[in-house]
Amino acid sequence: MIRSRQTSIHPIGADAHLLIDSFSGAIDVVDDATLERYVSVEDADSATATTLESDLVARGYAFDSHAEEEASRSLLMNKIDVMTERRTTQFVVCPTGYCNFRCVYCYESEAMRSTPTTLPVSAIDAIFDQGIPGVERVFPTRPASIQLFGGEPLLPHSKSAVKHVLRRSQDASYPVSIISNGFCVNHYRDVLESYAGVIDSVQITLDGPPEVHNRRRKLSTGGGTFDQVVSGIDTLLELGIAVRLRINLDAENVTHLPSLSRLIVDKGWNERRFFYADVAPVTDHLQSGLVPNLLREDELLEALLPVLADDDTRAVVNFRTFRVLNHLIGVIEGRQGLDSFAASYYCEANKQEVIVFGHDGIVYPCPECVGDIEMGVGRFVPDWELDEEKLARWADRTVFTLSKCLDCSVAGFCGGGCAYAAIKSNGDISDPVCNRAPELVSKYIESRRGLLEQLAKSAARE
Repeated sequence: MIRSRQTSIHPIGADAHLLIDSFSGAIDVVDDATLERYVSVEDADSATATTLESDLVARGYAFDSHAEEEASRSLLMNKIDVMTERRTTQFVVCPTGYCNFRCVYCYESEAMRSTPTTLPVSAIDAIFDQGIPGVERVFPTRPASIQLFGGEPLLPHSKSAVKHVLRRSQDASYPVSIISNGFCVNHYRDVLESYAGVIDSVQITLDGPPEVHNRRRKLSTGGGTFDQVVSGIDTLLELGIAVRLRINLDAENVTHLPSLSRLIVDKGWNERRFFYADVAPVTDHLQSGLVPNLLREDELLEALLPVLADDDTRAVVNFRTFRVLNHLIGVIEGRQGLDSFAASYYCEANKQEVIVFGHDGIVYPCPECVGDIEMGVGRFVPDWELDEEKLARWADRTVFTLSKCLDCSVAGFCGGGCAYAAIKSNGDISDPVCNRAPELVSKYIESRRGLLEQLAKSAARE
């Protein structure tokens, strides 16, 4: 027999250890004797396996042979492919690359954010008449949705373009989500009200109480934005449109999360049926070194966990954007709404679940690539073109194809990291930029040692 390469072992107390397999998703508390037998499982003969050894195989911690391990991985990959085929393809439309904010951690170029161009109606029609059907010929079994992105999509100068996207989406029965900074929501009230039935949700970022948010997410002219953003959230909820609040965390604002959580409670947003709040680590996928207050995810987690002692914070904020920890948090803490299966890939861009139509007429494989022309995989003006081979390089990128990931114990939680970061930092989509996922998992488990010890004692009594 052999041990799984994706199993990690974590001590959690006296005579208690946590076994975790990132591919099978199994998480078990074992005692010293069981751990000793597991460590020596490679000396066991599959033909005369004990009940324990058979259980270890059933849970994915061990295999009868290397061939069985490879067969198991292939089966998992096939299952993930089948699940992916059933998911929605999100067509992201960027009416403009312009933005009226100058957020301190923004990854988009100043040149793009400063140019107030807008997609003409003819280009939007090309997206719906040639672009989306052209992609659907490649992925014919998937349903479709639309997302408005930018720059900032909800600006006064792009209102006619946004209305046309919403009209075409409504005609095609495509649900629409919007990623906005929230500043001009009230300017769009009439449009949002008219198309409330087609708008699935609006994501808006609020980074803390006024003094914190206004330092981080200011206007291009230097003014604060907090009051207008809060008013915009109120408007959306009043119209019955779901709000997905995003809180971008780094060293500057992580300790202010309880204050923002109390604001959410005081406003009564958390009592609304369609309000969700998520924290998201500020990232620097391009390794620019220019993002202030940046923390690695394991460092951010260390700073965040004490903050979660605040009852309001734990009650109203979710952690879905800590991708590596989703399954662990879901199982260990019983959280709602978290993914609970292996991630063979990092994000939707690696399974062609997202296709971006840029403000520049170029098709991109990932929203973070918008404006980086070298990353284009096609175009929709003046004519429709799609480089399927180039797009496939993104879709074919999984932890099963990344040699550096094959022996990593947390590969099934990490998914191989950001493909765009690999290209920009290492010049090769197959040469991943490791995001210290093993350290993040270890730090999380250590931080939850008290809870895990209680769970271990309860299991022992049973």
